[in-house]
Amino acid sequence: MALKQKGTDAAADPKKRRRVGFSGIDAGVEANECMKVFIARNPDEAGSANSTSLQPFDLNHFFGEDGKIYGYKNLKINVWISAISFHAYADISFEETSDGGKGITDLKPVLQNIFGENLVEKDEFLKTFSKECEYLSNVVTDGNVIKHGASIDEDSAVEIVRVELQGAAAFLYCRLVPLILLLVEGSTPIDITEHG
Repeated sequence: MALKQKGTDAAADPKKRRRVGFSGIDAGVEANECMKVFIARNPDEAGSANSTSLQPFDLNHFFGEDGKIYGYKNLKINVWISAISFHAYADISFEETSDGGKGITDLKPVLQNIFGENLVEKDEFLKTFSKECEYLSNVVTDGNVIKHGASIDEDSAVEIVRVELQGAAAFLYCRLVPLILLLVEGSTPIDITEHG
């Protein structure tokens, strides 16, 4: 039989109250605040914050109704897009995860939704710089030159080429769609299989 001492009951003494701590509810972080997108022209720029940075118009709309990412402390998402093949590599870093009442956002399916099949692992991303270095020139080889001329910068020339969206050109279009969705507000992909 347990003995209970009189006078030690905290509820009996109005001056003594139990303190209950609540962990803070996770306010989330907007994707625009923690995600950066870079263009990598060569393998040395892949993984480097010194790469050319892109300013997507709004990343929040990819992350649910409120556009926030939940459950991560000091989250940083850096995405590099290859200027050669348009493949993407995402580097995700954070200190810790915790469910602050809103769950933990699963980042992989969201990034897969944005970048589709273009999102690859780092090793494969680095290989694209040597494996697909002629990708664009192979696509435009079969096209018709619409306009050829010197640009403002005298060292480079501008060439506009019309290609039929089939074969390699169709694959190029599919690789460009994520970039267009990130950079052009209100853009939507077109169905290239639809005729007429």
